Amino acid sequence: MIKTKEALLFERASDFLKFFDEVTPLNDSLKGYFKTHKNMGVNDRRRFSRIIYSFFRTGRFLNISDPEEVLMLSVFLQGTDENYLIKGVRSQFEFIKPEDFLKTIAEKFNLLRKHHISLDENMVFPYPDILSKGVTASDYGWSLLEQPLVFVRIRKNEMEQVLQELQENKIEFTGCKDDQNCLSFEPAVKLTFLNSFVNGKFVIQDRNSQQTLNLLPELAPSEFWWDCCCGAGGKSLLFKEKFPNNLILLSDSRKSVLENASQRMKAAGFDRPEILNLDLIADNAPGKLKTKFDGIIADVPCTGSGTWARSPEQLHFFRPNAIHDFTDKQHRIIDSVDPCLKQGGLLLYITCSVFSDENEGMTEYIQNKGYELIQSKLLRGWESKCDSFYTALLRKNSSVLPV
Repeated sequence: MIKTKEALLFERASDFLKFFDEVTPLNDSLKGYFKTHKNMGVNDRRRFSRIIYSFFRTGRFLNISDPEEVLMLSVFLQGTDENYLIKGVRSQFEFIKPEDFLKTIAEKFNLLRKHHISLDENMVFPYPDILSKGVTASDYGWSLLEQPLVFVRIRKNEMEQVLQELQENKIEFTGCKDDQNCLSFEPAVKLTFLNSFVNGKFVIQDRNSQQTLNLLPELAPSEFWWDCCCGAGGKSLLFKEKFPNNLILLSDSRKSVLENASQRMKAAGFDRPEILNLDLIADNAPGKLKTKFDGIIADVPCTGSGTWARSPEQLHFFRPNAIHDFTDKQHRIIDSVDPCLKQGGLLLYITCSVFSDENEGMTEYIQNKGYELIQSKLLRGWESKCDSFYTALLRKNSSVLPV
């Protein structure tokens, strides 16, 4: 049987998946693929990406062996109004009508079962026992089927200029409830070309990421803080917005991201921050720093499970025993920074995870080192089409004996 051109695109997608692994992020792998397949036009690249992402969002539900059929039904379950992809799916599954692509996921499941296609709804998230308190496999798992929105944080006194440029470029946006400095956009939006972005008048930052410092109280201007795993500097930027008179040290084990963080601070109008290239696991942090801080932000490396709606391939390759590797790093990072915090100082522990071992388990570990838990909070991404985070604010308390 000769395949249609629409069906051939699914065949190419199947070939791509044979060589894809979890080492390289999916988005980067797709860019590399397109670079070596220059004959693919803009529309084919978009359709190809849609097929691949649909597979990682919904393919786990399907108990069928043919990889191309899995891809086709994944696109159906994910939904599309793209006629080209609909034709490709219907070349193999004629019983699926174009209007069926607009049905709910439950209605689609019923239609496939009616035609004897095996599905497993328990695969929405197959590891419910590892989730944090307040997270259900259903709420979290179904949220992974939909790409989150893009969010920006408008810097103080810059809203009018940013809104004007958005309107001039006919870019649609929605204000965020309970946060007048936050705007949301559809996932495909392009914002980095805007002058207001280049000039640091707004930053692209997930809505819940913007809330991660909300547990902090008002700080005395003399307090010196340390963002010990600063990455690209998102939390440090947020810190300086909230506490412009406080000094903060930025450190990370990667020189390239440190420089990026420094440039972002400068673009936002802050003095060039003090930065330090420091591996908290391999290096002797107290020996290198020779100082004690009033507060530490520990936005630690984690599974990133709170962001998997943006990178659904992560769940495909995930195995629960991998959590131990991250909690081991988290233990060692906390052990490393603990001597650098003054008695009575604050530690803000942050993850973008929904797993209890990385969240409540690590909070208990820190408490057992002589810290008092002030407050913890799980920021539920599925409630607002954004990422999920866990934050815990603790005080180093000499009156609390380590366990």
